[in-house]
Amino acid sequence: MIGSIGGVVFETSIDKVRTFNNMSRKGSVEYAEHQIHGDKSRLEFIRHNLDEITFSIGLDVSLGVNPKNEIANFRGKMNRAEVVDLLLGDDYKGAYVITGVDETWKNIDKQGNILSAELSITIREYTSWNTI
Repeated sequence: MIGSIGGVVFETSIDKVRTFNNMSRKGSVEYAEHQIHGDKSRLEFIRHNLDEITFSIGLDVSLGVNPKNEIANFRGKMNRAEVVDLLLGDDYKGAYVITGVDETWKNIDKQGNILSAELSITIREYTSWNTI
């Protein structure tokens, strides 16, 4: 297993290829700036901001996946505000929510079925109110 997110397993096998690429993780912190009369300002650390990850998924019926169903699955998780676990290999990366699903339909057959598509998924770190 390459990894998984919310029960969607990233894998490569003789029957199916569902992988991600172009993963990018953004983290930041916040500081308050305090003005000092006659001197340089001072910074005070305030907090860690929530991490945000973006990645792409290529979907193709010839690789054993149904693009329409995959798109609906990710959009459903986003619309239900479902908290999803992210694993890369056996490494648990944390709990996230899907905040964006952008889709590009690459190939469509004459019946209007999506044969291949590219998804761009944005997820944001989720922290429970119970841990504050």
